[in-house]
Amino acid sequence: MKITALRANSLRGIPADWPEVEFGEKGLVVYGPNGVGKSSLIDALEFVLTGKPTLYSANRAGVNWQTGGPHVAGSGMAASIILRADGQDHQVVAASTPPVAASGWCMQAQTAGFVLRRHMLLAFIEAQPKPRYERLEPFLNLQEYLKVESALAAKAKAAADDATAKEAAHRREEQRVRGTFGFAPEVAVTEATLLAALNEVLARAGLALADSFQTLSVTAEAVAAQLGTNAVDERLVKLHALKGKAQTLGLASNLKPLMEGVQNALSELEREVGGRGAVLITELLTKGRDIIVTTQPDDCPLCEQAIERDVLMARLNERIAADERVTAAKAAVAARLEALSEPTKELSREMRSFMKDWEATLSSPLPPIYGQTEALLDAICENTKGAMTRDTAADFVVRLSAAVASHGEVITAIDDAIVRAGGGEHRKDLSDAKLMIDGLKTDWVRCLKAKDEMEAARSMSAILARLHGHATSARKETVQALLDEVAGIANRFYEVIHPDEQIAKSKLFVKANEDGSVNIETEFYGRSAPPMLYYSESHLDTLGLC
Repeated sequence: MKITALRANSLRGIPADWPEVEFGEKGLVVYGPNGVGKSSLIDALEFVLTGKPTLYSANRAGVNWQTGGPHVAGSGMAASIILRADGQDHQVVAASTPPVAASGWCMQAQTAGFVLRRHMLLAFIEAQPKPRYERLEPFLNLQEYLKVESALAAKAKAAADDATAKEAAHRREEQRVRGTFGFAPEVAVTEATLLAALNEVLARAGLALADSFQTLSVTAEAVAAQLGTNAVDERLVKLHALKGKAQTLGLASNLKPLMEGVQNALSELEREVGGRGAVLITELLTKGRDIIVTTQPDDCPLCEQAIERDVLMARLNERIAADERVTAAKAAVAARLEALSEPTKELSREMRSFMKDWEATLSSPLPPIYGQTEALLDAICENTKGAMTRDTAADFVVRLSAAVASHGEVITAIDDAIVRAGGGEHRKDLSDAKLMIDGLKTDWVRCLKAKDEMEAARSMSAILARLHGHATSARKETVQALLDEVAGIANRFYEVIHPDEQIAKSKLFVKANEDGSVNIETEFYGRSAPPMLYYSESHLDTLGLC
């Protein structure tokens, strides 16, 4: 299907009595002096196909198609084109529904930018890297690919969050084991180190050493027999139980990575909300865009003001994308708050139970930092219900760093109380051995499971991060290859227009650390710089054209 003729009257520089313009089989070239109506033919074609030409670069009061489109001496602006397909002619009239046979072709024409005007050429040269990329993006035809890349990015982010949560869970379980066995942070927690620590206590208690984890039941029976031969009063039982709680009590610092994840997600949400502008739901914006595509109005259906459809469509697409990013950022915040909430509640319950038992068992007060940590955990629990802000999260990160870092001081105080209560060192060693054996049967098993889950989550996160990285790199490499080809063709054209000037060395390029942006540079007598720096206006015009 091709255009064979244009009929127009009283439109821009075309008077009411202009004849029909035939295009011919090979197209039409128009030339002539200024002011004879060359551009008006283009205006008329765009008017028929899109309803409003790209003549004006911005919609300003009194400078728009409604005021500038009609001929200054005309009585009524009108235009139509004749389309021919398979030997049949179809007439398309401006501001009218096209024939059914031509409707698909006309719809494609409405969404295609097929006219290059001077303000467009200069806008491309002068644009910032991101708007320049947006002008090129439809030509690159990456829409379907970007959906896949975006989905991979979302999955990679979710996998990274899951890995962070699994790492925190493993730290909590490992801390229980470390507390029970009295391991310093630099001591590796392995079956060998755990068995060695248990055997050291068994040796002090005068019991046979454990050969392996498989013989723990025999060792547990020997420890129980020794404990049973001594008179045990209620106070010793409470003290040993309190020590077990202290040894397995988690540390608030283990929550810090989760809180940092919340802080980062809230910062990202704040950025996206700040860049979105006025709040509107995506569905409303999408509906408005669909209406404009369908009806092709010249005026806004709400405010009845003249609109630039291309500008408005670009803005709608931008706002829809921004709203979708805000929605995704909100989901990321919710996911990270959920990952933080349960372990915080669990530690808060354990902390409150331990403080209660301490008060009931010992006369000396707990160090003040325990009360402060309990208050901090309660505050975090309250804020995970959805009221947390970026500044609040940042404050929590600082306070978690200053929370209880070790329970060694209170465990030593409990040990001293056990000795004073008549338990003696021997009974203390037996109690420690029992706590260690119980820890190996429960806490160590959970720790191993948490470690497996952490390693699996890390592996999945690394795989998805690599896939997303490959997808992004592949897109950038493809875009760069296309830009290199475009620049090569443009440079050859430029050399024809400006022969022997030796400045036809322009390049378009994407930066490795930027996304959605295209830079332009030219070599001016061996010096690489933005073209605006050295080129004359005519050179900029022809560079944009090429």
